Amino acid sequence: MGAMTLTGAREAAKVLKRLPKATQRKVLRAAVRKPAQLARDAIRVRAPVGPIPAALRKGKRKSYGKLWHEIRAKRDKASSSQTREVVVVDTGRAFWGFFYEKGTSRQPPRPFFVPTFQGKTRVMIKTMVKVLRKGVIRETKKLAGPIGSTLKRRRRR
Repeated sequence: MGAMTLTGAREAAKVLKRLPKATQRKVLRAAVRKPAQLARDAIRVRAPVGPIPAALRKGKRKSYGKLWHEIRAKRDKASSSQTREVVVVDTGRAFWGFFYEKGTSRQPPRPFFVPTFQGKTRVMIKTMVKVLRKGVIRETKKLAGPIGSTLKRRRRR
């Protein structure tokens, strides 16, 4: 329902491109996973919670789970030709979350997913850059071996 593109963090991206492909994937996964988890947690808090229908309590209807419980952050398959990571935050089996968000002919839209995602975008980008930088520094130290212990973090002013 929402997309985020990272621009900036040029120094980390330049160093990342010089690392082996497996290491690039490892760093990117960590850098994308953390902001997706932040978005998932924030969306879960804002997700609507209602009473359990009587028919469901009596076992007459199939349970698809609670909406807040079905909101997940999962890794999507990216093409192997590109170095990129995709994380999807979706409503899983709770298909009615879309109807609640966008509305139907009988129900007005009551957005909770998109506004929350948009509100957390700035925090997610900062988190992504922070995790990306830490990961690049950690992996370059690992690859450098004993020489890597002399690498120091660059402090922000």
